[in-house]
Amino acid sequence: MHASFPPRADSVAAARRFVRQAMVEIHLESLADDAALVVSELATNAVVHAGTVFEVACVHLGAAARIEVHDRHPAKELPAALPGFDPTRESNRGLLACSALASAWGVEYTRAGKTVWCRLDQADRPDRAEPAPVGAYRMDARAVRGPALVAVIGLDAEDRVGGWNADAEHLLGWTAAQVTGRPLAALRNHSTDLEAVPDLAAGRWQGETDLRHRDGHFVRVFVSRLPHDGPDGVAGLWLVVPALQRTVLEDLGGTGRPADPTAVGWAVFTRSELTRLHLDDLLSRAVQRACDAIDGDAAYIVLLDEDGGQAYVSASTGLVAAPSASPVAEGGSGRILTDRLPAVHDDLADRPTLPALAGTSMRSAVSVPLVVENRLIGQLVVASTTPGGFGNHDAIRMQQAADQLALSIESCRIAELARRHRGWLGYLADASDLLAGTLDPRMTLAMLAQLMVPRLASWCAITTVDPHDRVEFSHVWHADETRIDDLRATLAGDPPDAGDAGTEMSRGTLNGGTTLRLPLFARGRRLGVVLIGEPTGGRFDQDATELARELTRRAALTLDNALLYRDQLTASEALQASLLPARLPDVPDLEVGVAYRAAGPGQEVGGDFYDLFTVAPDRWRFTIGDVCGSGAEAAAVTGQARHVLRILGRQRRPVADAVRQLNHSVREEGGPAPFLTLVHGEITPRRDGGVRVELVAAGHPLPYLLDPSGRIDTVGSHQPLLGVLADRQYSVDVVEVSPGQSLLCVTDGVLERRRDGRMLGEDDMDDLLADCLGLSAAAMATAIQRAAVDYARLPPDDDIAVLVLRATSPTSAG
Repeated sequence: MHASFPPRADSVAAARRFVRQAMVEIHLESLADDAALVVSELATNAVVHAGTVFEVACVHLGAAARIEVHDRHPAKELPAALPGFDPTRESNRGLLACSALASAWGVEYTRAGKTVWCRLDQADRPDRAEPAPVGAYRMDARAVRGPALVAVIGLDAEDRVGGWNADAEHLLGWTAAQVTGRPLAALRNHSTDLEAVPDLAAGRWQGETDLRHRDGHFVRVFVSRLPHDGPDGVAGLWLVVPALQRTVLEDLGGTGRPADPTAVGWAVFTRSELTRLHLDDLLSRAVQRACDAIDGDAAYIVLLDEDGGQAYVSASTGLVAAPSASPVAEGGSGRILTDRLPAVHDDLADRPTLPALAGTSMRSAVSVPLVVENRLIGQLVVASTTPGGFGNHDAIRMQQAADQLALSIESCRIAELARRHRGWLGYLADASDLLAGTLDPRMTLAMLAQLMVPRLASWCAITTVDPHDRVEFSHVWHADETRIDDLRATLAGDPPDAGDAGTEMSRGTLNGGTTLRLPLFARGRRLGVVLIGEPTGGRFDQDATELARELTRRAALTLDNALLYRDQLTASEALQASLLPARLPDVPDLEVGVAYRAAGPGQEVGGDFYDLFTVAPDRWRFTIGDVCGSGAEAAAVTGQARHVLRILGRQRRPVADAVRQLNHSVREEGGPAPFLTLVHGEITPRRDGGVRVELVAAGHPLPYLLDPSGRIDTVGSHQPLLGVLADRQYSVDVVEVSPGQSLLCVTDGVLERRRDGRMLGEDDMDDLLADCLGLSAAAMATAIQRAAVDYARLPPDDDIAVLVLRATSPTSAG
């Protein structure tokens, strides 16, 4: 039988199929793999080097077959002597295959071209032999497989070399004395791993690796490891042959696995590979191996996503038009057939049951399900450009491999999901900390958009709804900033309706890409909608979807807190403003300066207050006080004190009597903040300039009198605070403030400011006031407040209030 093939790359696979079929038809199936290997190498040489049409012939010689590959290149070259096997060599592989596998081979030249032939004899394939006794670790290679070299390496429990036969020396160049006692790892190439078929229960495995030759290069070998329980301390044996002679050792020791390495071996990935390879790399290797195993022209793997709904082409070879991660399904539904049996598709043109092959040059295929623990995870498909390119035996062999491959894929996918979940959890924790770090609603939404892009989506748009159901775009963000305006314009035509956000996520499309619509919903309030999108052809997998949903949920809670804080802050600011005079009256011959700072971030009303109001055309009263505590309770007492003193002052009740009445009023109200301190006084201008001040210091720090000469005195007398003792009598202290002098009143927030355990106190206060001499009243108040704040590194934990009354001469009063 013979066939001609054009000088194309796909002709190599076609030649392999032809020779395999020929071996079956002449009942020499046992030679099919060797014949395919020889033809694959020789046909590749013909395509690459000759570049002409080539013919393949199979001649039946009883228990043998003659394989011929003839090309039409006129050049005549004699092959050089074949070198020893070197896996790094790219040339002469066809002749090496003939040399290793054929009982005879040769090259014949004619004027029209060249013919390389080899004879494969069934008699050269005896039954597998049991390994010879270990003894001195010697084994006659001819007793195992004709001219093959079988290196026998004995290993102890720690994988140190304890035995080394003559064939091992011949294969690798090392003598027994040079390697005995050394770890076998010293001879291995650590950049390559065993591609093994393990049988851990039996302590056996088989596979390929690289071993270092004494001259420094690496030799690709096939290894069969057998357990050994002999009395000589040897725990195991490595039986080693050149990789091209792997059939000598395959299934040695009765592992029960098929001798055909394409049935299972190529589909098994070692533990180190599963640890080192990403899922995409493992799938890429798997489809390439599957394609080579049954001489296919293309192959791909379809995997179901985590929820088992959508199916995607996850890896492919030979299919230029089948991109990775693209959805594939019959009828475009995104689902694959749930039939769990292998199938042979003889003519895809008649029955296009594999949509991923639509529009390609593939005409036949074999498909097998990938099943783990009775759960379908995907499908493996190998295709050919020839109709009827596969048979039932190909489907059976592929299913055997798929059963092993599915375990490797699922193991890798589970490990990758675990790594991914750890990354997501860390990302979610960091994002939560970032969101919790602000109470500004607009900043919260801006951070949410930038947390979504580009980690989870290509773009993000957020709409908000106010208490009056007005909807507006808050933020629009894109990974490509140049496209933000276009995205905003596109969304403006069909904005997400925040008013109907509800609580459920929905999925849709925009410009051909997948979008997720995520409601901003917290504590029963509809706050808005987050819309995130992927580019055309992209998708949100289950993990990304759940993470986006959780991130949006946390952002909604943060946004709700920020809105509540904003409302509270607005109310607090309004209440605080109501407790301080909106404007101060003008007092002849007197400058008035005030400064105020509430402790904390501003969400609570301070307990300190000041006031200045008119009680008669030539009389004014002032107050500076400190209510115990802060917040609403303190605000209630502050408001009570201001209004009581204003009413009593306009009734022209004496200063001491007004303070006494306020004490009685606070005592009557009680509550959690029942007491306060204050300085309350009345201002009367003097005819000669300056002012006369009658004051009461009830439990409050005494005022300071500053003279331009630099003298600083405290004035007044200490009297009981308000709200503690009933029926207290208060007396008035009179202070004359001459032109140029200043009367300064402060609250505890100034005097008790601490640094390194030390209060600002009286001594530091004198120095501070000395620095304020010559300043106006307003400048003096501001300077004292700033100095008190800067006295310690931490922000103030108590309110600060300052009131300055600076007398001026009659000529400068205006």
